[in-house]
Amino acid sequence: MASVKKHNGLKLNADFEGMKELFTLISQFKGIGGRVLKYIGKSAMVEFYEQLLRGQKLKLVNFTRVGNSGFYARKDGRKLINNKLNRKYTQVRITSIIANLFEEGRLLRSGRKEKGKYLLTDELKKIVNSKLEGWASDVSDQIIKGTLERVA
Repeated sequence: MASVKKHNGLKLNADFEGMKELFTLISQFKGIGGRVLKYIGKSAMVEFYEQLLRGQKLKLVNFTRVGNSGFYARKDGRKLINNKLNRKYTQVRITSIIANLFEEGRLLRSGRKEKGKYLLTDELKKIVNSKLEGWASDVSDQIIKGTLERVA
């Protein structure tokens, strides 16, 4: 049996590079923080799926598509990638069942250790760093457009 260390996934909070400016903006408006973080978490999930889990880094077996979302799930219904928002709306966590198995490598039955892939801690972190500013401007545009539609 392979031994696996459980990871908590990638946490996006005020300590994450590039998030300080966004959190100062969010703190000025109540009720927006959760929507902004959920949008960023969903965008990070889509990038994680598109760039890392679609056969480039891992080969997925025994997963089926969930509805129209394009994401995969196990037969028991558990999603391949999740994002969770904490109670205070200060961070969003992106986790993956499969990425946890291969994050730091596995100890094989032969006693050899397989090299880790570090999909969540390294690869996704680089992707989020490069796209965070664009996501922040997208979500601010959506919020302003939604606010103007409600007023009009």
